[in-house]
Amino acid sequence: MVLIHGLTASPTEIKPIAAFLHENEPSLTLSGPLLPGHGRSPEVLARTDPREWQHVVSAEVDRLGIRCRKVSVVGVSMGAVLAASAALSDDRVSSVVMLSPVFALSPGKALFVRLLRGIVPYIEKSRRSLDHHRANQLFSYDRYPLVSLSHLHALGTNVRRRLAELRIPVMVACGRRDPYVDFTSTKSLCASLGPPEAEFVDCPESGHVLPHEPDAAMLFDRMLRFLRRVHGLQPA
Repeated sequence: MVLIHGLTASPTEIKPIAAFLHENEPSLTLSGPLLPGHGRSPEVLARTDPREWQHVVSAEVDRLGIRCRKVSVVGVSMGAVLAASAALSDDRVSSVVMLSPVFALSPGKALFVRLLRGIVPYIEKSRRSLDHHRANQLFSYDRYPLVSLSHLHALGTNVRRRLAELRIPVMVACGRRDPYVDFTSTKSLCASLGPPEAEFVDCPESGHVLPHEPDAAMLFDRMLRFLRRVHGLQPA
């Protein structure tokens, strides 16, 4: 299983998922790569091509595909978009879990990024967001490169158009208090997907970074039951 973190974040974002799955389903082989441009500085991220992110995820699918009978991809935020992209492009991916998927910026933010990305290099994160990262010991940059937000919007829009092509089991989760992802449209998206199994998880008390939100325990349990059901895993 490949676990993918979000934009400006790091594998600390998906660490609770890995810990839970390792404890409750030790038969799984887990991988949590650091995406290119991350773990260093916002300046490095600003120089990173989004195809590099996709290449790293593809390489991890390749690596796990050699030793594992089935490969699942799980992503948070932009990581969810990369997970869906991998599922669409590689038939070795047998299930996908998308947590707080950001398939597009809000219209206002998209316009801001389009008009100013060549003038204003970065946008600062909110104090609330930074405090949340510190409280949960998450390594993340304190600002977004506007060019990286532009890459995310373009990548997410392209992947969103193709989601109906998916023919594997899908789980989508979203928090009702997510400031970046619209809950209603994400739930409707899940209902419109093409696979035989598309499961939506409502996280009523949660914001954006679902592995570190109040509904995390419920979400992890639902994820484990989903993986066991669709992949025929037996509880230890």
